[in-house]
Amino acid sequence: MRDRTNPGTDGSMDPQDARARDAVYDHAASALLSEIALAIAEAEYPPSAMERLLIEVCRIREWSAGEVWVPKPDGDALVLSSIWTREGLEGFREGSAAFSFRPGQGLPGRVWLSKMAAWVEDVTVDLAFHRREIARLAGLKAGLAVPVIVDGSVIAVFVFFARECYPEDQQFLRVLRAIAAQMGAAIARRSAEQALRLSEAKYRALAEESYDHIFVIDGAFRVEFVNKAAAAQLGLAREDIIGRCIDDIFPTPVAERMRGTLGKVFTSGEPVLREGPIPYKEGERVMSTRLMPLRDHAGIVTSVIGMSRDITDRRIAEEALRASEEMHRLVLQHIDEIVYVLKAPVDEPLRQKIGFVSSRVKDIIGYTPEEFLENPSLWLAALHPEDRASAESHIREVFAGRQLGQFEYRMRHKISGEYRWLEDRLTLRVDPSSRILSVFGVARDVSERKRLEQQYLQAQKMEAIGRLAGGVAHDFNNLLTAILGYSHLLAGQLKEGQPHYHEVTEIRKAGERAAALTRQLLAFSRKQVLVPQLLDLNAVVAETDMMLRRVIGEDIVLETRLGPSLRRVLADQGQIELVMMNLAVNARDAMPQGGRLTVETDNREIGESARSAHPSLPVGSYVMLAVEDTGTGMDLSTRSHIFEPFFTTKEKGRGPGLGLAMVYGIVKQSGGEICVHTETGKGSRFEVYLPVAGVEAAVTVTGSSEDTNEYRGTETILLVEDEDAVRELACGILQARGYHVLQAPDGEGALRAADHFPVNLLLTDVVMPGLSGPALAERVREIRPDVRILYMSGYADDALPWHDALRSGVFLLNKPFTPQAIARLVREVLDGPGVEPSGPAE
Repeated sequence: MRDRTNPGTDGSMDPQDARARDAVYDHAASALLSEIALAIAEAEYPPSAMERLLIEVCRIREWSAGEVWVPKPDGDALVLSSIWTREGLEGFREGSAAFSFRPGQGLPGRVWLSKMAAWVEDVTVDLAFHRREIARLAGLKAGLAVPVIVDGSVIAVFVFFARECYPEDQQFLRVLRAIAAQMGAAIARRSAEQALRLSEAKYRALAEESYDHIFVIDGAFRVEFVNKAAAAQLGLAREDIIGRCIDDIFPTPVAERMRGTLGKVFTSGEPVLREGPIPYKEGERVMSTRLMPLRDHAGIVTSVIGMSRDITDRRIAEEALRASEEMHRLVLQHIDEIVYVLKAPVDEPLRQKIGFVSSRVKDIIGYTPEEFLENPSLWLAALHPEDRASAESHIREVFAGRQLGQFEYRMRHKISGEYRWLEDRLTLRVDPSSRILSVFGVARDVSERKRLEQQYLQAQKMEAIGRLAGGVAHDFNNLLTAILGYSHLLAGQLKEGQPHYHEVTEIRKAGERAAALTRQLLAFSRKQVLVPQLLDLNAVVAETDMMLRRVIGEDIVLETRLGPSLRRVLADQGQIELVMMNLAVNARDAMPQGGRLTVETDNREIGESARSAHPSLPVGSYVMLAVEDTGTGMDLSTRSHIFEPFFTTKEKGRGPGLGLAMVYGIVKQSGGEICVHTETGKGSRFEVYLPVAGVEAAVTVTGSSEDTNEYRGTETILLVEDEDAVRELACGILQARGYHVLQAPDGEGALRAADHFPVNLLLTDVVMPGLSGPALAERVREIRPDVRILYMSGYADDALPWHDALRSGVFLLNKPFTPQAIARLVREVLDGPGVEPSGPAE
């Protein structure tokens, strides 16, 4: 059949012939559309229908070649999918297979880009036609291309060629466009059908293989579908379930509940979620069921699809988790530590979001957990300025894995403003790549421990200073004994107005001042010799009332608060009075503008509950003596040094700084404790705690040292002293009063002398190298049982247990001593019965 566009030899066409040809062509076109519809219906996949289309168009049109070009999977070019040619065009077919076209290139690419059909009258002269040469060799001339469009995208381009040149035929193009449109619609429909079948198959497979129970119930409450999991749980075969009413499957109470829930979905058309127990053959299980409406094309709910999931194990786990969380919550509420969690990411250690803080934080530093959660910067704000750099450095080291996760810092309490010491321990939670996920912290209040450590260090320091001061004072006492002793001897040989009388007097006065200073050092070091006796502190306070008033001045009001039925203590009255005087002077100096000084006594019981306030005091009964002022008070730095010797806040020349050091030493040596409560601008309160005396406490009386020459004798005295100057002085004094004196520098020499000569009195130093004074006395008594004992010392040492010694009739001569004191006490010991001591003499 010739092409309807082919004219006659004169270039015209007879109208009757044209109408006849048009009729034939229209019939052929109709037949072609029918063929295409049949091809699409019979084809298993679109390429088969397209290939048949090529053949039918070329047959009816008597064209020589047809092609199908389709986009590559990546969509960047068209490639040849199918080609049909008449005989003799094998070369064109083979040559075309090597071509591909990008959008806008060649005839296929131009149609692909424009999505519009194109007609070329002679492709061999079209410069835009890339296959001009192989088309010329094949004898092809006219060419046209039509796109196949599905959902707005070109899925294929049909290209046809003829051996003759033909002008554009709009009728033919309309037919081809209609065929392409029909092809596109059919392909879209077939794709939709295949997609639907695939989707149905996929979701049916998912439903069948799901561990969840999936079912469909119609409006009559009959089961339309049930998957394997649901059937297995019910213990029935699927064919025994499908088509049956739920009333025949479940117990009546369960079926009624299901009807009510399903009815809501049918009525409202909205999904419903329900959780609850459902009985099965294996027992009751807790199920979470979601019911959703299924509608027909008119939107009417025709059935309900349900998905049920067994959440029994999850419910058990949730309950266990709730119980665990409640237990941990209770634990966190009752432990002493602050527990906290920092959220990830942890990029800036000191500025992380806080995920959790235990309630203990309010008890320790005054902030609520909510305050920290809302404003994590509070941590930095409350941190002590001096601790910020070290804390930040330590935390960074921890996060870098170079440091253990424990450090200490101070936090300011929100209400009181005081700083609390915290010991913080960090644990990092990391993933397999060591990236920090979160941080778990536990902070413990160690303020009390820090305070006790500070007290311990202070006590150690004071003990070390005391040992040093005591050792120095001991040596000074020996030197001062010689200085004062010889100055007294010289003064006794001179009369006022004689040469050197004034000089000797000044030497004696200077020595006495030095002796007083030495006694203060010994009092601080707790090495002075005390004369303990039973004391009523109320009586001591009353006796010193007038003296205290003279010391503090008229601009300070003195108030006493004496506790009733005050118990007795064993102490040196003179030393207790000295304690009160020094505390009163200290208070006076803290009130330059006047104020109130309160002296208070009371009985106190220190039990375990009170140990936190008085950690250095053993449990027991005490009498408290307190001195309180309304003066300037002290800051923490001053408070930490007040008991150190020579520490003073007074201006130069107003005291050596030994007053409170001496108070500290006296109280400690008396078996007591001193506590200080002070705050800048609010005054100070010193509390002295002395243990209550036992029933058999010793009572001693201090002897006098009046100047007299009546104390003489002829007895033999064994004098033992390791200090040569002191020994020579004592020997001279005693020999001048008629005594026969045997000298020894140590215990071994004394024992040899006692073994060879009769001895009436052993006069020995207490602290000596080798044998101590008490040890020597025991050895001498083995040789001379009737010997009297007189000790010399200005230094209380463990070598002589003073209280026991005094109760046993042992006498003591304090260093430094005067000639009159040693003469008096030696005579008193020799004349006495040896069981009633007169006490130390000076």
